[in-house]
Amino acid sequence: MSTAMEDRLAKAREQVQELHEKIDAARAKSRETMRGEFAALGTRARELSATIRELAAQDRADARKDISDAADALHEAAEHARTAASEQHDKAKQAGQAALGKVHDAVKKLSASIAARRSAAGGKISANV
Repeated sequence: MSTAMEDRLAKAREQVQELHEKIDAARAKSRETMRGEFAALGTRARELSATIRELAAQDRADARKDISDAADALHEAAEHARTAASEQHDKAKQAGQAALGKVHDAVKKLSASIAARRSAAGGKISANV
């Protein structure tokens, strides 16, 4: 894998980790604040999903699965965040937790993809989750 692709995947993983932190923080806020933040976080998750899908399309066919799975997880996180933005407080927290889980799954998939590339290139495996 080219270093450029690995760098782009690492940058995407960093952005997904930031999204994870923001979703986790939003779950602890008041209902009205939570509603607005989850709406914005859902939009961000959709944007990251599209970006990661573009990376998958540019990658080798045998290396696309983890990246595509990460994009799928982010798409699901966006749906959970949208649900959280429209639900009552307790259900919003549950939907927020589901979104958090999906974002975590995306981070793991991106980490696995990066680690596989490093391993294939003779580097060390590093799945920083």
